[in-house]
Amino acid sequence: MQAMIAAGSSSGFVSHLYSFCNNAAAFSPTDTMTLLAHAKLLIMAITVGETAAAILALNFLMGLSKTWLVIGGLLVVALFLQFEETT
Repeated sequence: MQAMIAAGSSSGFVSHLYSFCNNAAAFSPTDTMTLLAHAKLLIMAITVGETAAAILALNFLMGLSKTWLVIGGLLVVALFLQFEETT
């Protein structure tokens, strides 16, 4: 975790977006940590993915097995598209 802490981090768009995402997903106020922008984006992506999985499982009554298949399929597609861009 220490490697992701920015020495001279500034308050920019990613910091405000990170704070908004955490405040929307948490049941209590959260602070914006002094992390690098890519670390904040990674934490936000995890939060959004977990929230989407919970919505699928609970609101659409998909259950864990169907939710796992949908989220796993989305992950495979995202990884495929990411590796296609780099080659």
